[in-house]
Amino acid sequence: ATASDAEMAARIAAHRARRPATWHTLEAPLAPARALRAQPTLPPVVLLDCLGLLVSNVLLAEGDAGDPAARLAALVDELLALVRERTLTLIVVTAEVGWSLVPTTALGRRFRDLLGDVNQRLAREASQVYLVVAGLALELRQLARPWDCSP
Repeated sequence: ATASDAEMAARIAAHRARRPATWHTLEAPLAPARALRAQPTLPPVVLLDCLGLLVSNVLLAEGDAGDPAARLAALVDELLALVRERTLTLIVVTAEVGWSLVPTTALGRRFRDLLGDVNQRLAREASQVYLVVAGLALELRQLARPWDCSP
C-alpha cells in the first residue's frame, strides 16, 4: 500500500508493527516478482499481502488509457514463473469481492472484475486454496465440484 493520507499511513504502520520481527519485508507495489528476483536470496516461503492492493495499484497506474488486465496477466505470469523456477511456496492474500454489492462507480466495478479474474487465475494454478471467514479456514479444493456451464 502507499500512504496517500495520514489515516492510510497509520494503517500501514500498524500492519508493519504486527509482523514478526523475523520476517523480511519487501514492499513492491507494482512488480512483486521483479522485486523478489532482485533479492540476493529468497526464503522458501513468500507471503504476498495483498493481491487486491496490487490490482488497485496497477489499475490506478494504468489510468483510463491503459490496459490493466494485460499488465496484471503479465505480473501473474512473472509470479508463477518465479514460483516454478525457485520451487518457492507463495502464499497470496486476497479478498473475495464477488460477494459484496456491485460497486456504483465504473472504477469500482473494474477493480472488482479485475480482482475476480486474477483470483480465479491464481486459484486454478494453486495447489491449495483457502477461504477464510470469521477466522475459520475452508480448503476449497476439498469442497469443490466440477462446474459445467454448458447449455
